[in-house]
Amino acid sequence: MIQRTFLLIVLLVAFTITTSGCDATGEVSKANRPHAIKTTVISDEPQTKRLVFASVTRSTDRADLGFLSPGDLSSRPVELGQRVAKDQTLAILDNPSLKPAVRAAQQKVYELKERGSQLDRDIARYEDLSARQATSKDQLEQLKSQRAQTRSALEAAKADLDAAKAMLERATMKAPFAGTITAIHAEPGDYINPGQTILSIAGDHLEIPLQIPPRVAQQMPMGTSFELLFPFNRELSATARVTESSPANEHGELVKMTLELDAGSQAISQGLAVDVLVPIQLPPTLLVSVDAVFDPGTGKARVFRVTDDSRVHTVAVKVLGLVGSNMQIASDELSGGDRVAMGRLGQLHDGVQVEITQ
Repeated sequence: MIQRTFLLIVLLVAFTITTSGCDATGEVSKANRPHAIKTTVISDEPQTKRLVFASVTRSTDRADLGFLSPGDLSSRPVELGQRVAKDQTLAILDNPSLKPAVRAAQQKVYELKERGSQLDRDIARYEDLSARQATSKDQLEQLKSQRAQTRSALEAAKADLDAAKAMLERATMKAPFAGTITAIHAEPGDYINPGQTILSIAGDHLEIPLQIPPRVAQQMPMGTSFELLFPFNRELSATARVTESSPANEHGELVKMTLELDAGSQAISQGLAVDVLVPIQLPPTLLVSVDAVFDPGTGKARVFRVTDDSRVHTVAVKVLGLVGSNMQIASDELSGGDRVAMGRLGQLHDGVQVEITQ
């Protein structure tokens, strides 16, 4: 009985040892099995980034209008915000000296013309007498000299008359182009000094002034169109093209540009806040799926590059930013086309054997 009991104990111990040996062998076999992973490929395609430059729309044609001579503002038949046509009367100046100046200039021109006609007749008569040797040539030459002086004085008098007429015409202010009255600075009855602004007018065509860094201006050639957004009116949309650009300088100062709104922008008025969207080409950068970047908690990101012998090797990377669902990274050890592991990266370590499941 004792022998039978001892035999059972021995068999039980042997079975336990055997079973334990089998389990250990199984664990070792499982540990040596390659890790199943998914992979992705690093890309290095050039990227496009949209920069936003804020500005305000303004009229292409703008003018502050005044008079060249002093006087009282007689009338101003336009109001603030009124649309006007080209050459429409905007204001009239009352200067009592302008009309008399024109009449005086006209009288002087008339007198000099009469004087010239008389000298022409005298010269013709003296030439006839000189041909018959009835008078001296000195008298004839003196008359011709007087005629030349009279003709010079007549030309000067005509110029004075034109200037006087111009001053009189400019006493009536007319619109230099079609547009809208944007400001009024004087009322009828006010005394006006020469050069004083009476009113301001803005044309219908719109433009956008910008100041752009030189590196961005290089990607904005003349004639290029750009998309516009209006932050306070999302329903508006338009495009504008570059029409003016100042040259870049060696000091790196901002480049001044002017964009003119393209046709079909009638609903847009001056003074609206606008954002100009400028796409720029960036140098090629490394992009990889977010699931391929691993940080074990040290603050130092890394990826696991898969080699040709199906092993992974740790490569430290610098994270530059997020581009969509990809991470922009930098590393001297990686290049476009490299395959890296993604997914459950916590179970991987440098040099481990892997099996790609995709």
